[in-house]
Amino acid sequence: MYLYKVILKPWTEYMGYEMGVCEKQNYIGKTLHLIAEVPTWLIYHLFGGKKLLKIINYKRFKKNLE
Repeated sequence: MYLYKVILKPWTEYMGYEMGVCEKQNYIGKTLHLIAEVPTWLIYHLFGGKKLLKIINYKRFKKNLE
């Protein structure tokens, strides 16, 4: 329950604001988003995220053709 109240709820409220669902911005969620954005970007670029994304998208495309 602690994880939900401290991290998940503020972040989801901020994302709701970004999507236009919520009218009020959550600054704790915005801070959490900015903090998490850097390691996510690094992991994506250092470990071949673009290549993996192409493979996943190709498999989805191929599955939709069947």
